[in-house]
Amino acid sequence: MKVAAASILVLFLATLPANPGAGIELPASIVSWLDAQVASMRTANGQQMPRLELPQFVEGQIGGKPAGLLRYTLEGVRGGTDYLEYVAVFWKISGNFKFCCMKQVGGKGLNSIEKVSFLGNGLILTGMQFVPGKDAMCCPSKPFQSTLVVQKGELIEVSPPSNKSLERTREK
Repeated sequence: MKVAAASILVLFLATLPANPGAGIELPASIVSWLDAQVASMRTANGQQMPRLELPQFVEGQIGGKPAGLLRYTLEGVRGGTDYLEYVAVFWKISGNFKFCCMKQVGGKGLNSIEKVSFLGNGLILTGMQFVPGKDAMCCPSKPFQSTLVVQKGELIEVSPPSNKSLERTREK
């Protein structure tokens, strides 16, 4: 009975979508890129990076060109319970996705990204910003918004992660 229950659980987990918010599977070219990216990285103590869980992928346009956006988190990069958040942009060419660029956008003791949206020639990141000396490493408290654009094959930040209009009243 235990073997049958375990088999059902494995089958159930294998059928979960890679992007639960959209309910779709990641495109094969994105999966291949992501698997290679993770396989090429090591944790702070030299171990293989653990497999990613629940990366998020959306399609849209940047500068009028079809694109895909992958948001993912790597855990244990700098050790222990640490994590880093990344976004990667892919151009959609003839139905396939070709890697353009990526950028680290958050992590433990840094920003926590809650939403990434397409906007004209770039992306808008919305989330919480870590306040040194005030916030616990796990829990950034200051709302922020930042804009990234693709320039010469790189993802460049054009507005710093701060927005006074989004600050919480508890800071007063």
